[in-house]
Amino acid sequence: MRQLKGKDNNEGDDADDIVSFKAMGITEEFINSFRAVGLNNIPNEQLVSFKAVGVTPEYIKGWQALGFKDIDAEEFVGMKSQNVTPEYMKSFTDMGYKNIKPENLVSFKALGITPEWIRSFESIGYKNIDMDELTGLKAQNITPEFIKSFEAVGFKNVDIEEIVSVKAVGVTPDYVKERKSKGCNYNSLQKYVTLKSIE
Repeated sequence: MRQLKGKDNNEGDDADDIVSFKAMGITEEFINSFRAVGLNNIPNEQLVSFKAVGVTPEYIKGWQALGFKDIDAEEFVGMKSQNVTPEYMKSFTDMGYKNIKPENLVSFKALGITPEWIRSFESIGYKNIDMDELTGLKAQNITPEFIKSFEAVGFKNVDIEEIVSVKAVGVTPDYVKERKSKGCNYNSLQKYVTLKSIE
């Protein structure tokens, strides 16, 4: 793990740092405990953030055990603040997702993305969904049932990016059916998205 840079916390903290450390209960023992996981000379503001969200050496060890050696202090704070755990990470790597970044996990946790939720899309044929597409689906509150509902109006195996656009502008199977009844019989959902967006 790369060494965090910053002034040595044993060398003379200014008054603000001393007040912050006292208020947060940051002790020399707390500071030194991170040396065991390779973190030395942690900046004072990061120590305060660690204490505030509950980042501990044990939390960091969990990530190191999974092979994550290059997570920096801010990323640890971001993940811990969303209660992103190594176990949460492993649940996605066990599904075959690789190269997951801390910011992906923070977004997943904030949106409530779980392996079970992903499997619900796999069950209707959507395999290996891109991580950005997963966040798009969840952010738009798209369900497998919503995607399947378009089969009734002639659209199967809708592209993920397309279904996100469909939901974002408010296109529904009823909307498609109504427009078809008025002569707008398109073979592309994207054309209904365009039509809806200019109405």
